[in-house]
Amino acid sequence: MRGQTLRVDLLTPARGRRDGKPVVIPRFKTAAHPIEFLDYLLEGPVPAPVVNGGATLVNLPDPARFALHKLVVADDRPVSTQAKAVKDRQQAAELIEVLYADRRGDLRIAVDSLNRRPRTWRVRARRALAKLPGELKAARDMLIGRLDTR
Repeated sequence: MRGQTLRVDLLTPARGRRDGKPVVIPRFKTAAHPIEFLDYLLEGPVPAPVVNGGATLVNLPDPARFALHKLVVADDRPVSTQAKAVKDRQQAAELIEVLYADRRGDLRIAVDSLNRRPRTWRVRARRALAKLPGELKAARDMLIGRLDTR
C-alpha cells in the first residue's frame, strides 16, 4: 500500500508442534508462525465484504469458532504474553455474549465441530470456557454442557 506500512503475518497450523518456532517457507524467503487449532478456525469460513473505496469479498473465520479459538489459545499463552491473553479472553467473552443472544445456533455448531476433534482439544476448551465471567453463566453452561470430554 503506497505511503503506508503494511504488515502481513503468515500463519500455519501447529500440527502437534508446541515449540512456537516459525516454519520456514523457502519459496517466499520467510517463515510462518504456527498457530494451534488453526485448521479448526479456518474450517467453514464466512464470506464478508471489505469496503475501502470499493468492495472486495473475503473469507473470514466463523465468529463462533473465532471466539472459542481465542479462549483456548489464550488459556495456554506463556506468562510473558498474559496481557494479550487477557485481551483475547475479553474479546472472546464479548463475542460469545452477542452470539448467545442473537445466534445461539452458531455456538452450538462450533462446539459440535470441537466434539469431532481430539479429546485434548475438548478438555482445553472446557477449561477455558469455565473461566468465562459470571455474567455469561448461561452461555458458559450451555457450551460446557454441549462439549463432550469423554
